[in-house]
Amino acid sequence: MPDSAPQFLFPGSTQWESWPLPDGTAVARTYAEPTEFEAKAGATIALPTRHFLCLSAVLPTDDVSLVPDMMALKAEKFTLTTPDAAEPLSLLDTIPGQDGRTLAVATFLTESVPPGLAIEEAAAFTIGYRCIAFAENSLTFYREIDTLTLVITSGSRPVFFQSLAEAMMDT
Repeated sequence: MPDSAPQFLFPGSTQWESWPLPDGTAVARTYAEPTEFEAKAGATIALPTRHFLCLSAVLPTDDVSLVPDMMALKAEKFTLTTPDAAEPLSLLDTIPGQDGRTLAVATFLTESVPPGLAIEEAAAFTIGYRCIAFAENSLTFYREIDTLTLVITSGSRPVFFQSLAEAMMDT
């Protein structure tokens, strides 16, 4: 990979994968541990989905400016955050609904950045599931290193995700 190419580190199905950006057409290299990755300035790190929680809610408003406060209250109710938290929502997506309703999807980091991923050169962090194009209106399971992850989409947008405790489904 050329030194000038942006990097992307993703938790693959069995190992961490480094992809060149923006084309990202092939894995450049794999790593057993994220600490083996030598990040260059501008790298993007996709954190494993298991380090996040998802709170999805249909809210009784079509005014998206009200959604952050409404979701912060719901998060507080479910003890995902506290009233005095500086930034209670890690990520918030809204999907306009019908009849004056909005579907909101809030994502919360469950702990600090996992050991080995606090890479100072990284320009950005994202969540593993947000890096995959899923089928529309579907329920999908995929493997992320040591766990299965479930993603539900409405249209092409993820509206719920959950990491499972196992890496394989028993039949």
